[in-house]
Amino acid sequence: MIANKYTCIIIDDEPDGREVLEILISKLPDLSILKTFNNAFDALKFVNEVSPDIVFLDINMPEINGIEFMQLLGSKKLNVVFTTAYSHYAEKVFDFNTIDYLVKPIALDKLVRAIERAIARINPEQSYGIFLKKDRDHLIWLDFTDIIYLEADGNYVKFYLKSSENFLHFRISLHETLEVLPYMNFTQVNRSTIVSMNEISELNGATIVLKNRKKLTYTPSFKENLKLKISSRTLGH
Repeated sequence: MIANKYTCIIIDDEPDGREVLEILISKLPDLSILKTFNNAFDALKFVNEVSPDIVFLDINMPEINGIEFMQLLGSKKLNVVFTTAYSHYAEKVFDFNTIDYLVKPIALDKLVRAIERAIARINPEQSYGIFLKKDRDHLIWLDFTDIIYLEADGNYVKFYLKSSENFLHFRISLHETLEVLPYMNFTQVNRSTIVSMNEISELNGATIVLKNRKKLTYTPSFKENLKLKISSRTLGH
């Protein structure tokens, strides 16, 4: 499934801190929140029973602070993104093999990059490619960086690649394909098309121009997701 593919928890004694993260994470269909905690003690018991994919952890908390929480974990490994109002703890927290260190107020683009890093650690193979079945005994390796865009064609998907003048045809649904592609590197732009973000050269209104000069149109229902991924790569006002 594509929605809620990865899980997380939030540990922050400040209600505003938890609420901001909940709002931001709700914009990301690849991540779901298992639970939120207002103290590290209750969270410690939870992670010893359940292993969330990502932990968003505040530092300054009563009783057990974020750094003490990490020390109490012992040998248990978690993908932790520290969230704090203070920048001076950064050097200390990276001793715990931390994914990222986000200073409040947290920007959505920085949160997305932190989640990308966590997913790359959880599923490192997603950074490279995938085998697709051409027929019963014939598998073809596709490097994610080779994909320009994909197009639904009935029960098949056409893969348009930089390395080939002709598309490759695989019996698979667009939904199944989207499920295995790196979330921030690919986006669905209409009911039948998925585009590599690295192949977009121009966005003008509802028109997407690819580096190969192919023009595509995105539809309103996919606009927010596209804009989110574009914003993390955008400079200027």
